[in-house]
Amino acid sequence: MIWNSETLNKALGITISNSINCNEVQFNSKDVKKGDLFIALQGNRDGHDYVLDAIDKGAVAVIVSKQIDIADKDKIILVEDCFEALQKMALYKRENSKAKFIAITGSVGKTSTKEALKTLLTEANYKSLDLLYNEANKEEFEGNTERSTAAYTLVREDVSTGLTYKLPLEASYIRGLIFASRGNFNNHLGLLINLASMADDTEYAIFELGMNHKGEIRELVQILKPNIAMITNISEAHLEFFNSLEEIAEAKCEIFENFSKNDIAVINADTNCYNKILSILKKLSITDIHSFGRSSKTSAELVLYENLGEQVYLKYKINNKVLDVTIPFIPRHFAENYTGVLLIIDILGKDIEIAANNLANISPTKGRGEIINIQNCRVICDYYNASPQSMKAALEYLKQVPAENKTAIIGDMLELGENSKRLHEELVPYILDAACSKVYLVGANTKYIYDLLPSKIAKKYFKNVDELITHITDLFEGNELILIKGSRGVKLDKIVDYYK
Repeated sequence: MIWNSETLNKALGITISNSINCNEVQFNSKDVKKGDLFIALQGNRDGHDYVLDAIDKGAVAVIVSKQIDIADKDKIILVEDCFEALQKMALYKRENSKAKFIAITGSVGKTSTKEALKTLLTEANYKSLDLLYNEANKEEFEGNTERSTAAYTLVREDVSTGLTYKLPLEASYIRGLIFASRGNFNNHLGLLINLASMADDTEYAIFELGMNHKGEIRELVQILKPNIAMITNISEAHLEFFNSLEEIAEAKCEIFENFSKNDIAVINADTNCYNKILSILKKLSITDIHSFGRSSKTSAELVLYENLGEQVYLKYKINNKVLDVTIPFIPRHFAENYTGVLLIIDILGKDIEIAANNLANISPTKGRGEIINIQNCRVICDYYNASPQSMKAALEYLKQVPAENKTAIIGDMLELGENSKRLHEELVPYILDAACSKVYLVGANTKYIYDLLPSKIAKKYFKNVDELITHITDLFEGNELILIKGSRGVKLDKIVDYYK
């Protein structure tokens, strides 16, 4: 349970006389699950038109700003302004939360880094749980319906006390401790919805913050007030809206502007504009700075990345603690991102050895590097977004994966402004190095790539993805591996949807 009548009364400053107990807050009726709270926001569409749909899907209450004709009037929470109500709920959660808040931003890798941190921190946090299942607290543990379960997935013994940790499998139990914002919902509305959906007993809350204009992250951190903030990297993503990489770095560094004395900055030392970031931190009088990267001078270092074919050997050094692990193959840029994740877990005082041993349990997010099989062909689905940095990393990934015949389907990288031609042309050496048998290019900007690729490569250019689907009927024949990579606006996901 995330909200009840009492907490809603306090947050909204109204009186709800009937009993309400609900879970997550939803503004899209398509996302409503049984037990959720639906809020009727006004956007391109009026949320009030979808109240009945939300109730049919199991919403136990609806926040509205005008009367709705439904049978069960007790489900209606009437307010003057729904968006203002959402803001009040989000602020109430933040002000009353005892959680440690972690914010992640960067040009690329925000969502995958957030999800990796959630997975590894959940595992590493098991050992430090205060709830010990033994005869002394058995009644208290089993009497709490939100925490009790008949199934146990992990058993550890604390040698110092002789007590045994028996930890439950229930997802609700884990969610009560580690919270991560949904998907890539990283704008102002996303922050409010995610904060409003956070359980009161959250111990660590992980949020990704996005932007494509100056000032947007500043607005977000005034609400979130993160205790730890991380910049994954600075690259040309959204360069259309900025004059330089330095301006992008300045906008990303807004994530540190609401810091208090003991808050912590975590920075990728290998990124563009690293010295610029350090100078901004100095101006902000932030001194607790931790870096990660490939250098031995950093707090956390990826010492070795060794491609073993189907597996990869990783060696990390995190604040002088050496970790080595062999896991199923992941590309180098994933391993580099995990360096920062392990660093944060160590900063939090958790067991990074447990975290490292669970690296294999990190699942790629849909559309962000996941590998699926279609017609006996492995397909790297990386079509959620694309920047020059992530495109080069994806092509390096394609190069590293062993396969007889490889095909690259490359879509436009959008929002690059006047730099678009140059940045697309810079991909040509990476495409050649990946040793592709075929290259399909989709979108106006990829014509620059097409013109520079040698004739010995089987290449085809398409104005849009629908044209590709219509003309290429043998896409998966004779291929062992296909990379699909492009900006979301190119809609390359249609290829997978069509063939699946």
